[in-house]
Amino acid sequence: MIFFQITYFLASPGRQSWQRSYRATFKGVGQEVNFEEQTTVQLEEKAVSVFIQTDKAIYKFGQRVQFRVLVTTMDLKPVTKEPVDIIIEDPKRNRIWQRLGVTDLNGYGVLDDLALQLADRALKGMWTIKVSVLGTEQTKEFEVDDYVLPKIEVEIQAPKFGVDYHSILEITVKATYTFGQPVTDGLAVVRLGNRYSYYQKDRAVIENGKLDSHGEFKVNISRDQLLYVRSRYNSQSSSLEWSTFKIEANVTEGNTLRTRGAEHIIQYRKTPLKMTFM
Repeated sequence: MIFFQITYFLASPGRQSWQRSYRATFKGVGQEVNFEEQTTVQLEEKAVSVFIQTDKAIYKFGQRVQFRVLVTTMDLKPVTKEPVDIIIEDPKRNRIWQRLGVTDLNGYGVLDDLALQLADRALKGMWTIKVSVLGTEQTKEFEVDDYVLPKIEVEIQAPKFGVDYHSILEITVKATYTFGQPVTDGLAVVRLGNRYSYYQKDRAVIENGKLDSHGEFKVNISRDQLLYVRSRYNSQSSSLEWSTFKIEANVTEGNTLRTRGAEHIIQYRKTPLKMTFM
């Protein structure tokens, strides 16, 4: 008959909390078998969690890879004093970048301001960030490719002609990618001024805001605001007739910070009717 027994020992004061010792006892009793053996088994549970975050998933040649590392205990408390090894390897597993024995200096368990400058002829493919601390290793991949960013098209939706007695001018700025999807992460800036502007300090109405889920930003310009812009040239006039305004819109995409613009001209008349003599 063979007996097998495991005895659990609490962590000693000098031992880390994630390390535990077990005593295993093997005992055989019989006519031909009679033995007893003991051994100690060291079990090290996962000590920390490592999170790696990059600013983008895909990079072009010559771009800068910015990333940060967060190290916490299993109950999400920051690890601030343990040395961390960080290594970046290219697709052929060549070590391109490393920081060994890095420690957190801000007390939050975050190693930030980490960056790798890619060469103009960096290898295409999946690169790997490896982070090691307290026996735990975590990896994260990012891709390097010679991709082409989709172009943005900006359209200003507004009437070509306005009528003097209209109280509101409705303007919609619409931004879409060339493949048809709306630009949902972006900032639009709309400027309405006189079409024939010769001075830098000419009056203008400026509105800005974020694009919505349809890639649109809507602006309502009141008649009083239009008169304010026109009054730079004719302060006595209370009519918009024969006024011509230029609407400019610039959209800046949130991820790439690329800016694309558009212009629109609107002329005001006294009535919406046009007479032609034959």
